[in-house]
Amino acid sequence: MDFSKLSEETMNLSNNIGPRQQKLLFDHEFFDDEVTFRQESNHSQETFMTNSHDLESESGIEGPGVIFFVDLGGGSFCVRGLPVAQNNLDLNELRQLNHHFEKTESVHFFPCDSIEVAEVITEQMINRRYPLQDNGLVNISDPGSTWLLSYGEDNLSLYFKSMGHKERGMENLGAIGDPQIFRFWWGKISKELNKELSLEIDSDEKGCHLRLDSQLEGIEKELFQALLNVFLLGDIQVDDKYFCNPLEFDSIRTYFNELSHSRRFWLRVEEILSM
Repeated sequence: MDFSKLSEETMNLSNNIGPRQQKLLFDHEFFDDEVTFRQESNHSQETFMTNSHDLESESGIEGPGVIFFVDLGGGSFCVRGLPVAQNNLDLNELRQLNHHFEKTESVHFFPCDSIEVAEVITEQMINRRYPLQDNGLVNISDPGSTWLLSYGEDNLSLYFKSMGHKERGMENLGAIGDPQIFRFWWGKISKELNKELSLEIDSDEKGCHLRLDSQLEGIEKELFQALLNVFLLGDIQVDDKYFCNPLEFDSIRTYFNELSHSRRFWLRVEEILSM
């Protein structure tokens, strides 16, 4: 698949984020010393191979991922971290790479399929400040930092603002991505979906929606459940049989793989906050 095209589309959408949203979501203090640690295949870049006993037991997991900690303060929290090609840095090395790691003795590691996925999580979720109370910073003119999901047996709706959505059973999915980018891919799913499927996929100013006939139990129900699992569990089982064009499906699946990682990362952050 053409990753350059995918990256270009994503960057163009990201550039549309307005200054008010940036001020709300970004912790600008961090960016001057943000580091991406890549291990080059030719070993031309210096690597850090000392033991990692200062990390939690999670540090035994090898491969690419995000090394992070949760920085609490003033009714909000910020997730500080770095994308790394290998989980081989101890706490002292992390402090040398970024001074914010001096604030904690508890460091966590979240494994990813690739360094690129780790970098997506870092770009969209790391070094932003979030309210401890769900949607505590949302007002009528600003988008919320977290996504909200309403769903039943034959429908689901994703919302990106809390105002006016007081439905029972609303699930808070966390700050798992850029709503504008998601709307783009939701529209692509609607366009590329197999025309024989009896599904209604659309979006409006409030959010993105999927509906199906409650009597259907076949492939439509499978796709509905697969998408629901991405949002709720961060589990991706979306198959190309649902789509007309296999090449377009590759790009769609790449995005949903990133989204599923982001959801699992947010679930991990919630777990840490509850300790």
